[in-house]
Amino acid sequence: MEEERFYVALDPKGEPFDIKFLKNQKIGFFVGPEGGFDDSELEIFKQKRVSIYFLGAQILRAETAALAISSVALLSH
Repeated sequence: MEEERFYVALDPKGEPFDIKFLKNQKIGFFVGPEGGFDDSELEIFKQKRVSIYFLGAQILRAETAALAISSVALLSH
């Protein structure tokens, strides 16, 4: 992982996502399966200092979540 990049894992167990995290940052997203990452995967993200956020109350399929967060990232710059 690049050190100057801000990494985010998208998971229903995360903190609410705020677009301000995207401002003026290189950012990488991890999009998991529809039900979210399992506990061991979330623990690895925490150990690697990857922030864990969710996109909202709705559960998106992986391919839909990737498109949604890509759109938000493009529109925020």
